[in-house]
Amino acid sequence: MINSLKRLASLAVLFTVATACAGPSNLPQQARVAPQIQAQQAQNTRAHLFKVQQGFEWVYETKIAKVMDPQDEHLFKTTLRTEKVVQDGADTVLELRYDDVFSANYVFPSLRLTPRGALVENATFIGSGADYPQGLQLDFLHMPLNAGERWEEENWLAKVRGTEKVTVPAGTFDAIRVEVIGTYQQAYTNVGDYWIVPGLGIVQARYTVPDWHVEMKLGATGVRQQAAPRAQRPLLRKGQPRPVTSKPVIR
Repeated sequence: MINSLKRLASLAVLFTVATACAGPSNLPQQARVAPQIQAQQAQNTRAHLFKVQQGFEWVYETKIAKVMDPQDEHLFKTTLRTEKVVQDGADTVLELRYDDVFSANYVFPSLRLTPRGALVENATFIGSGADYPQGLQLDFLHMPLNAGERWEEENWLAKVRGTEKVTVPAGTFDAIRVEVIGTYQQAYTNVGDYWIVPGLGIVQARYTVPDWHVEMKLGATGVRQQAAPRAQRPLLRKGQPRPVTSKPVIR
């Protein structure tokens, strides 16, 4: 059972970011953005489909249930964080970190934002500690996201359903619903829907993978504050006595 949950936790990397980590969010309270501000930022930021900022985190409230036993639900929080932002010509690459809830391991997919949409790179369908397909890339989103638009590739088929108002713990958004079918070497499938707010990212996802139903809702966003660097001690020159910080002990 635990191994299946581990696998599912890693699969969420691919299909929640991007689509393509663990325990409750440790974001400082002041770093969280009010839902109204989030919505306004999403409306004002149209250059990219996802928020572009180093340290930015998406915290999702996740529910999974067995296909054959929908009452057997498991609830947890997952966090996806942008570790680094790299400009590669006209593309912006978000190097992401996904915290594996169950095994305390990490997965590092990348999200390439291009003028025509978003690509998922370095993703895995397999799970922590298993084989990772080399060079796997998914053509996740195409711009513009107009109702009726569709695209497909070897491992991905998607269609834009239109704009819907969705309410999640992070607030209420006018989000674009995208219906997808993902496959990998006929051994894995993902069928479901993603709700995208341009300029912010995925605010909701519902999909089915082998044996599991998955639902993810955006609970909070924010920027993880970097720890202040330690002050360096002055270098001692050869022969220079080391300062004493404690009283000598007389025996």
